[in-house]
Amino acid sequence: EDQDEEDADEEEYEEEDDEYEDDDDDLEDDDDDESWKVRRGAVRALKAVVEAKRHDPSVLWTMSYPIRRGKSSVVAAALVNRFKEREENCRVGVIDCFTRLLAATVTSAKSGVVAFDSP
Repeated sequence: EDQDEEDADEEEYEEEDDEYEDDDDDLEDDDDDESWKVRRGAVRALKAVVEAKRHDPSVLWTMSYPIRRGKSSVVAAALVNRFKEREENCRVGVIDCFTRLLAATVTSAKSGVVAFDSP
């Protein structure tokens, strides 16, 4: 009977070990994919730029800025390219930022600050 209790205790201990091993793997996966925090921070920075340029956002549609070594992009186009973001909270931030850019552009166009060339 004592042997059965010891075996049961040992099995329970091994099961607990297995549970903690899985938790360790989850922590490693979380550490591996922290890049979404950087992307979220970049979107927040772009929101601040949109807010700062809200009186004349035309440069965000026309001026090209460096994004990587040897590559550049217009802010509006870069936001549209990030609509495919895999992390939902980042994707929501991108859409929110683009929506703010559109709203600022429409407001500026109505006030005559931004003029669009007609095709």
